[in-house]
Amino acid sequence: MNGPVRARTGRSPGETKCLSPVEVENRERGEVLKRHVRAAAALAGLYGDTAIGEAVNMTRAAVGAWWTGARMQPDALLRLADATNLDPDELASFVYWGGPPPKLPPSGPAGLRLGTERAQEYQDDEDPGTPVPSPERPPRDA
Repeated sequence: MNGPVRARTGRSPGETKCLSPVEVENRERGEVLKRHVRAAAALAGLYGDTAIGEAVNMTRAAVGAWWTGARMQPDALLRLADATNLDPDELASFVYWGGPPPKLPPSGPAGLRLGTERAQEYQDDEDPGTPVPSPERPPRDA
């Protein structure tokens, strides 16, 4: 590295701070973690940080902190592995000991079936109810 690295802190627009080499490495690993977890989550029918957070009983902000290098608690890691079908040992190795990124679960028929089943469960849980016409708007003529 040829000098200090500056990064946006997110506190206010344009505010930056110098990052140490360790912080830079943590952020880079967080980005790799984000790509792998989001891909695995999408295969499991979880789209976005909010859905991932709900699946592991965490807030969206806590999930977002993982993408910038914050280390997750072991129980959160196990819930994340379960929700995304990632191997917990591979995920722990990457998060805690600097191992290689976890391999994605199969995207073939088994992975597709699992994602489809979870999507159906989600749709079954979400009952939109019967649409109610607005009193301010007259019904459409067919």
